Amino acid sequence: MKGGRTLVRRNQINCVHSWQWVDYRRSPSVSWFLCGDLLRQFDRSRRAQCKTRSLAYLSAVLASVIGVECRINGVNLHYVERGSGVPVLALHGAGVDHREIEAAFEAVVHDTGYRRIYPDLPGMGRSTTSDLASNDDVVTVLGAFVDQVIGGPVLLVGHSYGAYLARGVAARRPDLALGLALVCPIGEQTHDVPDHEVVRQDAGAYDELDPSQRAGFDEYFVVRTPATARRYRERVVPALALAKQMITAGEIGEIRHFRATYLQDWLNDPKFPMNWRLRKDAAGSGANGDLNAHHVDMARFLCGEIGEVVGMKKTFIAERPAEGRSAGLTATAGEGTEKVTVDDATLFLAKFSNGALGSFEATRMAPGRKNFNRVELNGSKGSLVFNFEKMNVLQFYNCADPLGRQGFKSIMATEGVHPYVAGWWPPGHVLGYEHTFVHAVYELMGAINKKPTIMADFRDGAQCVAVLDAVEKSIDEGKWAKVQKVE
Repeated sequence: MKGGRTLVRRNQINCVHSWQWVDYRRSPSVSWFLCGDLLRQFDRSRRAQCKTRSLAYLSAVLASVIGVECRINGVNLHYVERGSGVPVLALHGAGVDHREIEAAFEAVVHDTGYRRIYPDLPGMGRSTTSDLASNDDVVTVLGAFVDQVIGGPVLLVGHSYGAYLARGVAARRPDLALGLALVCPIGEQTHDVPDHEVVRQDAGAYDELDPSQRAGFDEYFVVRTPATARRYRERVVPALALAKQMITAGEIGEIRHFRATYLQDWLNDPKFPMNWRLRKDAAGSGANGDLNAHHVDMARFLCGEIGEVVGMKKTFIAERPAEGRSAGLTATAGEGTEKVTVDDATLFLAKFSNGALGSFEATRMAPGRKNFNRVELNGSKGSLVFNFEKMNVLQFYNCADPLGRQGFKSIMATEGVHPYVAGWWPPGHVLGYEHTFVHAVYELMGAINKKPTIMADFRDGAQCVAVLDAVEKSIDEGKWAKVQKVE
């Protein structure tokens, strides 16, 4: 869905990829159009049988296509339902709607005996907030939603903010939780992991890797084959994966600079009220942990380990209106004010273990910048630039080009030869933010099925935190700080 429109795929069984947007709010006959369109997906011998099915069946078909709404504790909660069987409640992340997690989950559980329910969280998509005042209220609404719509325990699945809420539902209403699966949640504790035992070692495994990559490959992988080595070089965004391949192939030479800038503007207004991201006891830090964490992971992926850092930070607005109601990145003010206990902006310099230099800037107070997530790498033979706001494009400067023809060129990473793209659309049909989660779930499900994966693991997360902690330490002490290596 998109606003008041529904995306209908025609001739799905015949694999003819044709789509049509329908504005169901303006067309009184759209319900029958949609049902007829779905019925035409079946072969002729079954059409008559399908058309005589009950109105309840047609209602279920419509619910799976355009969704339905129910009223829970004063909140209009919109949701889409797919399939039948064991019920699964899948909760999306902040600032989006149900389509985020639906796209990822449907790619791996379609027709597998699960009843999948995808709600728009309160205040997002087509769901309202009513008088909700906290995340606790959202958890209460979700528990009541399960009672009213599903009528029994469910498998809880959540991504990011949705994972936070799924944990809340499981903790507050354990009677409703058949199981809990969390994608990219916030972990409170770490534990020891089993010893690293190699189960397969192919002679040609290292042919796909530069010597500098082999130690990291050995550290992560227990199945070491040419195929797993290739996957080790890739990530979920095709343009970034292409950047990694070009770096590995030596196309920009020895890396000398890694330059990262992550700019947002949603906190620039001093009247924007408090929420959990502005409280140190809840968020841990501000722009440093919220934004710099992404670039630290990207830097380690593209450039290598970070050895030392020195930073500075500032809170520009020290006090804000108290929180009234909040959901995702939106909020309304309550009564009084509250002190901000995290940073609004953090900048730091870095020394990489391979000799490269890095600079990192993160702020949530840059007017006009919505999600300006940009990295640039400068090497001895050229440069690469990636901006997440133009996520299908990788810019490349090649010093070997003849004089008079040198300049940055834009590479559209939408060809079938680019990582992950072969599973999607024809060349030039761009991928979006939601597709990266499909790639992540694809890798996750492969890992669950004991297939090797190149996705970041808990050690990567811990090493990222070690870098951020070193930045905080350097700010507190006013000098360079070494980054602790996580073993």
